[in-house]
Amino acid sequence: MLHQHSDQRAASWLCVCIMLFVCATAASAQQLEHKHESRLIPSHLVRFELVLGRLQLSPEYFRIGAAHERAILSGDRERVRSISVSVMRGKPTLQFQDRGGDETWNVTFKSDHLVDILFSSGTGAERQILTYHQPVEGPISVKVEYGDGRTTQQVQSRSLWHIAFNEPEFFETHLQPMLMRLDPSWDVARITAEARGLLNKPVHPSEAAAVRALVEKLDSSTGSERYAANVELERLGLAAELPMRECLKAELSHQQRLAIEKLLAAMQPVGNDTPMRLAVWMSPDASSSK
Repeated sequence: MLHQHSDQRAASWLCVCIMLFVCATAASAQQLEHKHESRLIPSHLVRFELVLGRLQLSPEYFRIGAAHERAILSGDRERVRSISVSVMRGKPTLQFQDRGGDETWNVTFKSDHLVDILFSSGTGAERQILTYHQPVEGPISVKVEYGDGRTTQQVQSRSLWHIAFNEPEFFETHLQPMLMRLDPSWDVARITAEARGLLNKPVHPSEAAAVRALVEKLDSSTGSERYAANVELERLGLAAELPMRECLKAELSHQQRLAIEKLLAAMQPVGNDTPMRLAVWMSPDASSSK
């Protein structure tokens, strides 16, 4: 009899454990799905980059012929999310649509970095429509229209970062959520804060003098001295960029100018912007010399 009760208790505990495991698995799956849905597009199909304040697609993720569509239940409504990469007039184009519920996305990326994004949210008086246009060349324009008849806001600037620096309230309200939806790993608030701090920190005179001394050695008659100066300037990286650009305004030998231009070209970003890159790029001195 005692043995029978023990078996019953063991069976009951086994049932409880199985139920707990099923519940935990379901909760984990739900969390994973929620995390997955926080991205605008599944990461295995496309990756966005933000280079010198302009949106673009990482080339290795731009797969011709890629297509994906899925239906997502959002409350009592069904929303359809689709992505496709096609070729039009010899150039690849990515088209993303997310329609249904109270939000609609329509995103077009082309290989030459022309980007158009139309995002609408809410209904009736609460409706907001954001139109983002990034031409191949020239300034980015962002327009926000309101369903309650309020005046349309429109901002035009050289880049997203220029909007962040010059129109912080507009950027945080309208563009920051859009960027975080494109790629939740972007901590744009931290990037802009750190870049502002670095931008307000002038180059120390001794640092500029050290760079000028290295630039002089780039014209040395000794090959080993020229090589050592080049290596040191390369090691200094972005910290030497502004002083080197200042040196370009002075009289230089062909050898010096060629070496500096090669070093500066190598400093161009190959991926997402960093606070240091932004501080150098957003500097008035850097802007006037480009």
